[in-house]
Amino acid sequence: MRIVLPSDNAGNAKPDELLPSYEDGMLDADHPLWEQAERAFRDAFLAAAQEASEWDSPDFEAIDAAREARREARERAQVERNGLYYYVPGHEIDAARTRGRHHGLVFVEQAWEHPLASDRLPFELPAWYTRVARWTAEPLTPGKYSCPPRPDDGWPVEPEPSPVKTRQKTPAPAADPLDNAI
Repeated sequence: MRIVLPSDNAGNAKPDELLPSYEDGMLDADHPLWEQAERAFRDAFLAAAQEASEWDSPDFEAIDAAREARREARERAQVERNGLYYYVPGHEIDAARTRGRHHGLVFVEQAWEHPLASDRLPFELPAWYTRVARWTAEPLTPGKYSCPPRPDDGWPVEPEPSPVKTRQKTPAPAADPLDNAI
């Protein structure tokens, strides 16, 4: 089966074939491209997870490039007719693919913001990639939505207090009210 990308048919789309909105999210199970779009999202998310599993710190250039690719996919799908913007049929596959890559990288970026990240994340990213691979391989069931695992799934919202006692700050002496008197 050949997947027709929006750029292949953008100029040839007839007005009655154009779509009024850009589908950049999860499609309803009754959408004719639901399975292809969900598979494209999962495959791209998996590729992003594999790339990010080797990071020692977030690769902001890769994240920005993924965001830009998502924007470019929307532009490729967009057709202007009489001052209004429409979208070519089939754009859902490219939208899902670019969203999958972007989400995979952003999940890791967000995990790096966790207070435990520097100690744990470099060691846990390969295991996360394995969980993503299992999720990607799950059979697709119409109407059953399954979110990808996050690198920091199961981490405490707030890190446990350190068992090492920290030095307490000595409170500053109270100011003498007469110091500021005129």
